[in-house]
Amino acid sequence: MLSLRKACLVFAVAGLFMPALGAQETNPMVPVDLHRDSGFASNDGAHREVVISFAVTFDGVSSMSLRFAEVVLSGSIMDGDASILRITSLYDGAVQTMNAVHLEQWANTSAYFNGNAVRVDVIASPGTGMNRVVLDGLQVGVPAGPQETQCGPVDDRVPSSDPRVCRLMPVGCTAWLINDCGKCLLSAGHCGAGAGSSVQFNVPFSTGGGSLVFPPPEDQYAYDNNSRQFLNSTDDWQYFGVFPNSNTGLTAYEAMGDAFELVLPPAAPGNETIRITGHGTDSTPNLTFNQVQQTHSGPLVGVGTNLNYQADTTGGSSGSPVIWDNVDKAIGIHTNGGCSTSGGGSNNGTPISSGSLQTALANPLGVCKAGNDYDNLGQSLFGPPFNRPPGLSLCGDLTPGSSLSINLSVRIPPVALNYSMTAWFILGYSSLNVPFEGGILVPNPDVLKGFVVDTSVQDTGVGLDLTWPAGIASGTDFWLHVWLPYSGGGSSSGIMASNAVTFSTP
Repeated sequence: MLSLRKACLVFAVAGLFMPALGAQETNPMVPVDLHRDSGFASNDGAHREVVISFAVTFDGVSSMSLRFAEVVLSGSIMDGDASILRITSLYDGAVQTMNAVHLEQWANTSAYFNGNAVRVDVIASPGTGMNRVVLDGLQVGVPAGPQETQCGPVDDRVPSSDPRVCRLMPVGCTAWLINDCGKCLLSAGHCGAGAGSSVQFNVPFSTGGGSLVFPPPEDQYAYDNNSRQFLNSTDDWQYFGVFPNSNTGLTAYEAMGDAFELVLPPAAPGNETIRITGHGTDSTPNLTFNQVQQTHSGPLVGVGTNLNYQADTTGGSSGSPVIWDNVDKAIGIHTNGGCSTSGGGSNNGTPISSGSLQTALANPLGVCKAGNDYDNLGQSLFGPPFNRPPGLSLCGDLTPGSSLSINLSVRIPPVALNYSMTAWFILGYSSLNVPFEGGILVPNPDVLKGFVVDTSVQDTGVGLDLTWPAGIASGTDFWLHVWLPYSGGGSSSGIMASNAVTFSTP
């Protein structure tokens, strides 16, 4: 059993419903059939060399992504002699390299390449066996026609370069990095996506005819279909992750260096400015602006099941962050157009406060679960005047000397601002699961630590950044639950509880 001294050390180290008025996605890529079989080839020489090489050309298109029916790569990644698939654009020289694991992550597709031709090579080590490439088809880029809808007679969007925002392909939507544990992404549920999709950062301007131009493969990341959670109804959202880049080995967050902090929207519109930054279609001032990153801001005009705002968007803007510009934090996901060029109406999005989205964020899957290896046990408790329970989350791998972040988020309703509130963190190395104060106390209360909660602001809580100590045996289990008594004076008092979590040392 874990000693109380070691358990204490863990803490001591810290010292609205709206009708859809036009989903805003676009599809700038067209699938085509194109078959090519390289046959089997091996390296029978003395040095590592190219054993398969062929060109893929499709006239009249501006870009392409390859789809493979089969790729056989010999050798072993562990032994360092694995064959490599290399694809090179004959237009601008951009290169993507992939081993067998990368091909699985990319769902047997490639990154997007500019131009109408690429060269496909397989590089193999001597004596490692047979290699083969079977091409099954392409996604090709075609010129896009103009599509202009915005709030008012003039499209006021301007080019931007927010490193957190990316283009989601092949559907042609927008996605963006969030500051969760796995540094994953959000977009709109109706954008679809899944295996074979990818996100792209640092997107260049389009061609004069409006055809998309793609960044180099170093700025493209394959979609992890196992991480995908989504809804496409009144709640319209998509939560997913991407694999590290096959060329650089970096995650999208490591490469871009920034992500949006998520906060709940204000209870009602005040003087908030909303910014929408995305990759919408465009033909002004010319077609080179088509589906490149642009931004515009306008007032927040409605808060409920949906967010309503008057910031310019067009098709392809779906999935963009709804940014509370005053604080540069995201409060929602843009999903639908509703503004008119006459100046009426408003565009719409799903708020971060969506219950289904919050559930998904608390239960990540696939690559989004990396560094987030805890189980959410539920058992939250809340009552008037609070209208949602506190949320507890952890981020860390629990290896000795590593960082562990514990975050408790609390939404304070206006009537409860400046209440007295203390968050009692209850850590146990066994579970109890007994009735307590109208709820269920999950951990055995082996360690208690209290923190005063700042209730002068609506979005508040307690954040603990710990260093995980050495000497805790592998497989040691912990349970953590936070209980929060509160008082506003007189009879305005009660107690809340967060969700409980359990986690184990690796």
